[in-house]
Amino acid sequence: MPTSSDPATLLMLAAAAVAALIAVIVLAVVLARVVHERDRLKQRTDRTIAEQQAEIDSLARFRDIRDAAATAEQLRNASKALYEGARHKEQEILNTAERAALEIASKAEREAAGVLEVARHEAAALRSAANLNAKTRRERADSALAEASAQAERIIASADQRAVQIAGDAYRALRESDRLKQVAEAMRNVIDGYDDRYFKPTFGLLDELAETYGFDDSGRQLKAARERTRLMVAEQRRIREQIREEQKAQREIERALKDSAREEKSLQKALAKVQAEAAQSSEAQRAFFDARLAELHARLAEAEARNQRALSMAQQTKAGHVYVISNIGSFGEDVFKVGMTRRLEPLDRVRELGDASVPFAFDVHALIWSEDAPALETALHRQFIQAQVNKVNPRKEFFQVPLGAIRRQLEAKGILASWTMTAAAAEYRESLALAKQLAEDPEKAREWTQRQYDYDLAADREEMEAEEEALANA
Repeated sequence: MPTSSDPATLLMLAAAAVAALIAVIVLAVVLARVVHERDRLKQRTDRTIAEQQAEIDSLARFRDIRDAAATAEQLRNASKALYEGARHKEQEILNTAERAALEIASKAEREAAGVLEVARHEAAALRSAANLNAKTRRERADSALAEASAQAERIIASADQRAVQIAGDAYRALRESDRLKQVAEAMRNVIDGYDDRYFKPTFGLLDELAETYGFDDSGRQLKAARERTRLMVAEQRRIREQIREEQKAQREIERALKDSAREEKSLQKALAKVQAEAAQSSEAQRAFFDARLAELHARLAEAEARNQRALSMAQQTKAGHVYVISNIGSFGEDVFKVGMTRRLEPLDRVRELGDASVPFAFDVHALIWSEDAPALETALHRQFIQAQVNKVNPRKEFFQVPLGAIRRQLEAKGILASWTMTAAAAEYRESLALAKQLAEDPEKAREWTQRQYDYDLAADREEMEAEEEALANA
């Protein structure tokens, strides 16, 4: 069942809220007109009564005359009838207004309920499609990995049998020697502590045999299976990372939809309030209220545009940004990463890439919006496939190529973007300048070293305080 955080549901809830708000405004206008009409009728009735009372008073000296008394009585009855008629008409207008307002409110509620029901169905369909897509990807990756692992096991078993046939007793002795070596290493870990020697080398006896008897079919199959298994593990890791990125993007889109709906509702309330105040304002105040209304209309249009963009990205699962970034301090000149993200704020993804795994932050050279960002990213990767920095893992997205070549390739596809051709690399260049100063000034080097020590101590202290606070709150 969809929740209030579903994008389509949130949009339709906002539409229902707008319909209800319009109904309330119409009711307020109708009631205001009724009150105005009532006041006008009351004033006219009071004026008529006053006039007739004056006429009655003028006939007071003739109260002994029967005709004057009859005339006065007739005037009183006429005044009473007029007053009762005015009250009856006022009540009629009020009843009509109430019925009209109730009918408008009822219609708005029915429309809102219908819109909400449609939103629920659409949200359920979107969520079902997204879950099915993610599940299919995971199943495909798991199936491929399982198949590769099973094939690798079969080939390893075949190679093992072949190795026994080729090496005989020597192979069995080597295998026993390898087992004893592992036991010895484990015992040494008990004595020396668990340092990096605790980890077993990944290149084992079967790999040695595969290299030695590489001409043999089993050896070749073993190496190929090992390579396929390694690639499948890397592919599954990439798919998991992609799924995590998609989930982050989806959460960001849902949060944006919720925030924009809340902002739209707030702006609509403010707009209605200012419109009501403007209707009662004087000519001198009209300019101020007109400016305020123009500002609120502009902000409401911006909020609606953001909402529409977030909804579009929620519905178009391939829409996103392709980014071109560099990190001179980490990878050197003319090395660029070409990737894509579906985040509403693509720079958030770039900042995540420049975390503790690299010493410096990435510089952004271009952000290109595309309705099919994966296809554009793949096209660029294939265009510069010979320039891949990592020739072993095809999933790495770093390319050693001039930035102008990437720009020309995009322009050839008719894609125009704003480019920053020179990397700032601010922290890297400042670090180079500081390193030169420290090398030339020993005193400054000592001061800098002391500041680093103080920073580490402060960081450790903050971490300990955070841990203590977490334990206290647990």
